[in-house]
Amino acid sequence: MRIISLLIILFIGFNGYTQKLNKLGKIVVDEIPKALDYVRIKSDDIYQIVYKDSFTFEGNEFYKLTNAFIANDETADNKPDKISYYGIDGKLKVSIITPRIINFKTSINGNYAAFYYQQNILLINLNSFNIDTLYGSHSFEFTNEEKLIYFDSEERIIVFNEQVYSCDEFPIMFLDFNSQMVIFTSSKMLQLSGYNLITAREFEGVFYDARIIDNVLYLVEKTIKRKDITYTLYKTSNLVDFEIIEKTDYE
Repeated sequence: MRIISLLIILFIGFNGYTQKLNKLGKIVVDEIPKALDYVRIKSDDIYQIVYKDSFTFEGNEFYKLTNAFIANDETADNKPDKISYYGIDGKLKVSIITPRIINFKTSINGNYAAFYYQQNILLINLNSFNIDTLYGSHSFEFTNEEKLIYFDSEERIIVFNEQVYSCDEFPIMFLDFNSQMVIFTSSKMLQLSGYNLITAREFEGVFYDARIIDNVLYLVEKTIKRKDITYTLYKTSNLVDFEIIEKTDYE
């Protein structure tokens, strides 16, 4: 995200709110903003993150972990990008310089981070700062147990938990739903089952969006007929029974 002026970031809570579609067909909830956590400030060509008026970090992308902070300096020019890891006291522990950071993600407990660059996924152990290089694509995700699942676009395989699964279609999204790995391609919802990759649902149209809210999986299917576009919002709690929550037509 490239922001020219000061940007205030709000963290949103989802529990207890109604799920619905916005005008772009994406899943949203009735949101009530919580207290401000940090601001992003740009001065000349330098970005800074100010966290709760207590700490200042160098960078334009910010990640609050359970016991640390990460501030990335992600550029759009030929300058190298930088990952800076700070302790809970706000002091810099280590910086990693890389030509480019694409699709940076952290695991749920903050023990790992990963990003994509030049056909490789770089997996960082945030305790030892060891870096593993995995041949893959920008399609990857951490599970709730902090394991990495990713798609190798050259071999056309999904790699997870030391197993490989053949997959001809590009995975758009991975979701860890109640300890079940769910994979969305444009035409199908797939599920890892033992050593197999099975089809849990085929779409009449194409997959458009999905979110897990309060242990319920919500997904959106986009259908185009002539010039009419229909977004259908489903929910499921077991990956077997799907209930239509909302159906919106756009001309």
